[in-house]
Amino acid sequence: MTGDKKFYTMKNHEEIDMATPVKRREKKSNEFDRLCDKLNIVDLFVSLQGEGKYVGTPSLFIRMSGCNLRCCFKDTVCDTAYSSFNPEKGKYSKDDVVTMLQNNPNVGDIVITGGEPLMFGEELDDLIEYIGCVLDIDYRITIETNGTFGPIKQFVDLYSISPKLSTSIPVPGKPYYYTHDHKVMSKTFTEAEVEKLNNIRYNPEAIAAMIDMQDFQLKFVYSGRDSLKDIDKMLDDLRGMGKSIYPEDIMLMPEGTTTEQINKNGLEAAKVCIERGWRFADRLHIRLWGDKRGV
Repeated sequence: MTGDKKFYTMKNHEEIDMATPVKRREKKSNEFDRLCDKLNIVDLFVSLQGEGKYVGTPSLFIRMSGCNLRCCFKDTVCDTAYSSFNPEKGKYSKDDVVTMLQNNPNVGDIVITGGEPLMFGEELDDLIEYIGCVLDIDYRITIETNGTFGPIKQFVDLYSISPKLSTSIPVPGKPYYYTHDHKVMSKTFTEAEVEKLNNIRYNPEAIAAMIDMQDFQLKFVYSGRDSLKDIDKMLDDLRGMGKSIYPEDIMLMPEGTTTEQINKNGLEAAKVCIERGWRFADRLHIRLWGDKRGV
């Protein structure tokens, strides 16, 4: 599960002054402690991959708590607010991950998601190494990321990069509603918070580094024609950096956390995909189970 890929280190973004991600503990001296013990894993479940190149594939999902962004779209907010807006503390350990894999021997894919998992690069490196040492099985690993941090050292089969467009930035003073612990909650952003989010949402150097590592997909949330201006600029930036990006690497995913919203935005997104030769990225898990946690 390791490779000879060059380790790439990005400078950490300055944390935004709002609900902060779960912070790392100090490293202990005990030789039996591992960095991956610090990971805050808030979801651990087996389901079908609902998005991207491997849609429909049985996979183990490992969700990390903590994100440097706070995405608010036209009709929805981040669909995992419990790992971003109100980041929960971890519920599962590295050994829970191993046990889940042992109990599901036919599952060959691991999807590491969040929140933003690449905020915890060293810990992820250690978790992947730990899984390989204990089980000695070659799993296909996908990391789902917003593209603002560089890749990890361990070999990753697919970087699923979802750069956040300007359509994901909240409007200052507007209340955004989401559900947390079965309660409807709201968040309002100041102009300073919005400016900071806008400044850190896009990191072309980090995206370019992930493209260099192995297979990748660029998965954009489509909220309407306004999304295309940002997408085109990002693609021009990356190609200007010498990166080869083909139409099949670009996926357009309609904004929505309900089937109705996906259908509404999906018709227009499908038209754009046909026009440009891009791939349409549906949200299979929403269609099968709705906007539920742990699916």
